[in-house]
Amino acid sequence: MTDTTQALQRKADKSRRRLTGLVQDLQSQISPGAMLDQVLGFSTDGASELGRFITTTVSKHPLPYLLIAVGTAWLMVSEASERSKKGTRKPVRRRKASSRRK
Repeated sequence: MTDTTQALQRKADKSRRRLTGLVQDLQSQISPGAMLDQVLGFSTDGASELGRFITTTVSKHPLPYLLIAVGTAWLMVSEASERSKKGTRKPVRRRKASSRRK
């Protein structure tokens, strides 16, 4: 029975060491510096790949992207017209409180 307990203890220790190593690896990969390196690496290496992916996707499915573009343009135009309507409205003249009582 002691041999079984010791074997289980060794197995648990081995698993603990392996998990400790994995956690340390994950912590080093999640550090802000490592993440920044990955983002900068993606922006230089992956930019052309991303561009190719977008071009391929849009050429395969043009209608959804056309609808998105039209909807975005419509939203921008409606926001601009709302702002211009608010800006051209004439201010309301208010009488002074003393002039009303006379």
